[in-house]
Amino acid sequence: MLQNHYSSVTGREIFCQKSSFRSGKPHYGYGENWNILLLESGEVVLTIDDQNIKLQKGEMVLIKPGPDRYFTSLSSRWSTEWCHFNFGTYITAPVKWTKLTPFVFKTAIEPEDFQRLKYLFSELRRICAIRRPGWYELAYCLVHTILLYGNMLSCSEKSSEPDDVTLKSFYLPFDKNVEEIAKGCGVSRSSFFFKFKESFGIPPGKYKEQMKMAQAKELLLKENKTISEIAAELNYSSVFYFSNRFKKFYGISPNKYKEQHLKC
Repeated sequence: MLQNHYSSVTGREIFCQKSSFRSGKPHYGYGENWNILLLESGEVVLTIDDQNIKLQKGEMVLIKPGPDRYFTSLSSRWSTEWCHFNFGTYITAPVKWTKLTPFVFKTAIEPEDFQRLKYLFSELRRICAIRRPGWYELAYCLVHTILLYGNMLSCSEKSSEPDDVTLKSFYLPFDKNVEEIAKGCGVSRSSFFFKFKESFGIPPGKYKEQMKMAQAKELLLKENKTISEIAAELNYSSVFYFSNRFKKFYGISPNKYKEQHLKC
């Protein structure tokens, strides 16, 4: 997420690292994914969307995809556990953290909880580094756990519950278009689009494709599934279109992805 980031083998969906920085020039964040930071020491100012937010040791923040963001240390050194990830098939928890801005959520942490969260981050880092078979799903389980932990810690703070549109749209199937989803939520298409993007940081169409692509990778690793069967199951109009979208999303064709990973 910070200045030096490395892509995962699955296409930059998830990455975790522990970093330490001295005061000086700002350290830029990675704005295409969701970011979580657990501050271990020091104080820092997060600048995003023309707003400055002061953060300090013992806090955990969640940042939506969107505007450029950078961090300026207020102390001689600050260190943080951090990861970037995508909301998708593996993340099913709505965010109930305290909302500071449209892009930033925060939860304060007691010392006992802080140690537990440090352990979760250390496990996440280890899994992302080793990348053994099944690492991707396990890494997202840990991210999901961290998000749920933040929900629990924030429940006593004054914050609004996720609106009905967010909760309903999160679980809707792939074969629904935006108009059908909006109707099912009881709102207009434009209202649904606005509320969804406000909640998740990306338009519903892009979010739905992220979910479909994540599901496609799972299905490709099942030896009894053909590419055409997977395309049909995910409601793509043709194998050719599915293959083009998959390659554009991950930089590799479905056949090549299947071939490489089934050899592991």
